[in-house]
Amino acid sequence: HSDFDSGGSFFTKAAWFSLIVPFLVPVVWFCILAATSRMDLPAMISFFVLLSSLVLGVTSLFGVRRHGRKRIVWKAVVGIIASVVLGYFAAVFWSMSYSWHG
Repeated sequence: HSDFDSGGSFFTKAAWFSLIVPFLVPVVWFCILAATSRMDLPAMISFFVLLSSLVLGVTSLFGVRRHGRKRIVWKAVVGIIASVVLGYFAAVFWSMSYSWHG
């Protein structure tokens, strides 16, 4: 049985979201970049998606006592770290895109 089935808890699903989203964001970034000529839009959207991943990763940790470490912690921690690292780069690129002269 999968942790991400319809009967799973909110906290388990939040941990899965936090784990999966940071690895999908680069794909979203390049799709948006290919569809538009704006340099700031991919970074801005990626930043906010990663922020949601970070928030849900931290939120999922509140369910550890009830749903167990094994189902939540490793997914949440990997997702939180990946969201922070990629979110930092998205924020830097977003701020740099306003001074881009290319």
